[in-house]
Order: sequence, then C-alpha cells, then structure tokens
Amino acid sequence: TIVALFERCNYEVTIVKSAEEALEVLQQDVRKPSEQQFNLVLSEIVLQRMSGEQLLRHLRQKLRSEVCVIMISSQDSRHLVEGCIMSGADSYLVKPVRLEDVARLWHVVMHRHIAMLNSRQARLEASQREAQLRLLQQQAEMQKLRAETEAERERAERERLEIHAEKMRLEQKNLLNRHRERMQQHMMRLLHSQMRQ
Repeated sequence: TIVALFERCNYEVTIVKSAEEALEVLQQDVRKPSEQQFNLVLSEIVLQRMSGEQLLRHLRQKLRSEVCVIMISSQDSRHLVEGCIMSGADSYLVKPVRLEDVARLWHVVMHRHIAMLNSRQARLEASQREAQLRLLQQQAEMQKLRAETEAERERAERERLEIHAEKMRLEQKNLLNRHRERMQQHMMRLLHSQMRQ
C-alpha cells in the first residue's frame, strides 16, 4: 500500500478517512508552530462528498496553508493534472505509485519550502521597501513643513521690521513737524519783537 511505501522511506504518516476529517486535522495544524506542521499532504482526487480538488482549494484559499500538496489518481489526463496544479497542488502522482516516486517526494517538499521562503523573503523585502518609502515621504513632509515654518517665520519677521520701520518713520516725521512748528513760533516771536522796536 501507499502507507507502507511511505513508511519504508521513513516518513511519519497520519491517516484520515475523509476530506472533512482532513480539513479538521489541517485546521488544527495551521495553528501550530511551523516546525511542528505537516510537511506534505497526499490526497486522492476522488473522495466521498468532497473531491480532492475541493479539498485542495479549501486548503489553499480558506486555510491559507502553505503545506506541500500532492494529488494522486489512477487518471493521468492532462486536463486533470493541469486543474490540480492550477488549484495549488505541487505535484501529481499516477497510480500505481512506486517506491521511487515516494522516495523522490522530499525533493518536491524541499522545492515547496524554498519557494515559500523565497516568497516570504520577497514579501518582507517589499514591506521593508514600503516602510523605507513611507519614512522618506515622512521625512520629505517634515522638511517641507520645516521650510514652510521657516518661511512663515521670516515673513513675520519682515512684517515686524517693516512695521517698526514705519513706526520710526512716523515718529521721525512727527518730531520734524514739532521742530518746524517750534522754529516757526520762534521766528514769529522774533518778528513781533523787531516790529515793536
């Protein structure tokens, strides 16, 4: 049996009897630390009440599981294989499964893990780039705000100086007017004094 082939390759095997039971087990599995999760799910295409493809789509789309999934069937039609791969399967085995097929599965699992790590790394780098871009945007906004604040301060200082200069000009004008008036009054007194003489 397939289980015997897996055991001969020293794989630890967990057997479930239905797709529903598989989903229950996998729902619990995704909550575990990554090092304790299953490395591989092997599923028949034809299952009771739920097909293997439905199980696969549920696993990928709803549970967001990144576990390596290999579908198995006695059918080897191109349409069926492509459908499984498009739904998220990592590989496809055609019955009867041989010991060599099972022994090579670790290559598929490793490829999946490497792809997953690369994807996470890419997301991390993209997130870091976005964070760096946001930081640069914030710095640019702060520089713009500082520049606007400095420009406003300089404008206010210019206005203050202009007001002060205008005030000084008016004071100087008033002082000159008072001085002129005193001079005129003094001249008038001199004229009156001379006329009386």
